[in-house]
Amino acid sequence: MAHASYSGSARAKARAITHCPFPIPEVVDNCAALWLVFPPPLTNQEELQLMGLDHPLVQEELRRWRAVAPEELGISVSGDVEGAVLLSLWMVETTTGNGERRVVVQPIAINQDGTRFPAVERLCEKYLHAPAASPSFQPGQRADLFVQAVEPTLQRELKHKGAASGEGSYSAELIGYVEIVSNA
Repeated sequence: MAHASYSGSARAKARAITHCPFPIPEVVDNCAALWLVFPPPLTNQEELQLMGLDHPLVQEELRRWRAVAPEELGISVSGDVEGAVLLSLWMVETTTGNGERRVVVQPIAINQDGTRFPAVERLCEKYLHAPAASPSFQPGQRADLFVQAVEPTLQRELKHKGAASGEGSYSAELIGYVEIVSNA
């Protein structure tokens, strides 16, 4: 994740970034702030600061979004999938036996029968910017999918990565929900 802070003529400087697909940013502490995720062409610009999930500005954004009711976090979009796919984004904090702490965002994508879709997980940012669509799952179906498929899949993924081993601890918090409906 990269974050650019500007003072003075922020709009003029932000427009100077030629690879930016986003509108001019919000204002944070009297500076314009532009949030980008994985912008390889921009990482060699001096105005940018690379930040991790533990950076104070990122932590503030996470606190702000954690205050939103879970029912208001989800979106439904149109995408290049067969049927409907449920993409969940989890903030996972792990602590190893020697006290090392890591925080990552773990996407989990499944369809209605619980089949995992790693390709959707790898392209999760694409689906966050996809056109809106009407949801296909009913609230009860969503809850059932989380209990029967999403949470066990997340548990298996964390065990596979060594995060859910017996020597450390972890916590996982749902931070995003995207229902992707076939655009065919």
